[in-house]
Amino acid sequence: MLAAALVVVSIIGASCSSDQAVTEEPALTPIIKLPTAVAAPTPEGAIVEEFGSPSDAQLAVVGTPADQSIALHALPGIDEPVLLQIPGNAGDIVGEDQAFESDDGLTWLYVRYGNRIGWVSERVAYLGPATPFDSAVTVAGSISDPGLFASEVVTRVGEQQGGGLTPVVVTSATSADGSTRTVVDLMATGDDSQLGWRVLVTSATDESGNQTLAGINRQPICARGVVDGLCE
Repeated sequence: MLAAALVVVSIIGASCSSDQAVTEEPALTPIIKLPTAVAAPTPEGAIVEEFGSPSDAQLAVVGTPADQSIALHALPGIDEPVLLQIPGNAGDIVGEDQAFESDDGLTWLYVRYGNRIGWVSERVAYLGPATPFDSAVTVAGSISDPGLFASEVVTRVGEQQGGGLTPVVVTSATSADGSTRTVVDLMATGDDSQLGWRVLVTSATDESGNQTLAGINRQPICARGVVDGLCE
């Protein structure tokens, strides 16, 4: 009897050991920690005026050569993320009704370029209508390069406007007839209405290969808009 009981206990023990061997621990559910939301930075400064695009004025990059660009920022500030670069000869820009003055003294304009909207620092302005510059302009010496020739022409124009203007060649292109059309911005300082002039110089190449003046037109560069052809 005792031997039989020991056999039964051994069988039960073996059965229990077998059950314990196949028992699996429950799977652990991973804990996913979501990032904490952070508020967008608020630029330090204040909205100073409305900045829109009147129907009678073109908004363009000014005072910047065509092979350079200005940055379109996500927020007003030189350290804010850059969305894209706007070429120096861009003219298809739309004002979006705000100008912002940051605490460092810079004025930022809220604009649309293509399908992006952001902030640019000041180098965007309105262009008024082009009108002929009828005063006589004489360039001393012989100049074969159209860009240099146009710069000299515009420097003479600037002198007739009272001086103190800095010429910046924006772009220069030669037409099929051989004439060259050069765009030069004459940027002024100290005027919060008219920032200067955009001067369009047309020149031709003579038999000796030097440039001769064919015509001059100019457009006012305006900070706040154009009314009846004049800066507001």
